[in-house]
Amino acid sequence: MNRCPWVNDSPTMQNYHDREWGVPVHDDRRLFEFLLLEGAQAGLSWTTVDCYRYAEISAYSIATAVVEE
Repeated sequence: MNRCPWVNDSPTMQNYHDREWGVPVHDDRRLFEFLLLEGAQAGLSWTTVDCYRYAEISAYSIATAVVEE
């Protein structure tokens, strides 16, 4: 498989590249997850953020939005 030059020998980054990079996302919860991860990335490499992404998701317990009338 051809990979982008930024993908290193890390199995984590290879998995991210092969399964997520460039794949359109239409799910609001998933988009919110990426918004949080992008905020956490400020000043860090994506490799670092990707390693902690599942811990962050659990910590934030991404909730559904409820609109009160």
